[in-house]
Amino acid sequence: MMILINDIFFFSGGDATNPSQLELLKSANSFVLNNFVEPAPVWGRRNAFLQNINPPTNLGPYTPEQISNSIDSSGYFISYIGHSGTETWDNGITDVTDLQPAFNNRLSLISDFGCSTGKFAEPDVEAFGELFVCASTDGQSISYLGNSSWGYVSTSVNYPRLFYQLLLSDSLPVISKIHYLGKVAAF
Repeated sequence: MMILINDIFFFSGGDATNPSQLELLKSANSFVLNNFVEPAPVWGRRNAFLQNINPPTNLGPYTPEQISNSIDSSGYFISYIGHSGTETWDNGITDVTDLQPAFNNRLSLISDFGCSTGKFAEPDVEAFGELFVCASTDGQSISYLGNSSWGYVSTSVNYPRLFYQLLLSDSLPVISKIHYLGKVAAF
């Protein structure tokens, strides 16, 4: 049986002055897309918005209209690999409304393999994870998986493979169990 998942968004960032890091993060996304999203039994319409050096762009060779139209169709999964801070991704996504669809209220599962976007402990800063899940007017996520502290490039490259393999290839119904088993498999 084929499972159709519409619009899966994979974003990557990285150090804009380091071409090998940008390529490494792009290849991590490509691996997940090519091995777990596109093959049967899951088939997804993929959208990869990747930071580039030549030409310099945060979201790939797309016009603002193409990006907006893609986001408006609402992604079932939104995944980010790159550098991030509590309320920002290094690819120019700096507000939850940057990923908010205009017409669709379908909620996404968001995974962020960067730094600190799941850091709920700061009283004067609301982390992306909190804003995506809890914000009353702009929140749009059914789940947000993000680091509560520093992330590492090695984890950003390796963990998405384990997580998305379990999520899309196994029949585990609980995100927290998938997250845990991905971490166990990493060690």
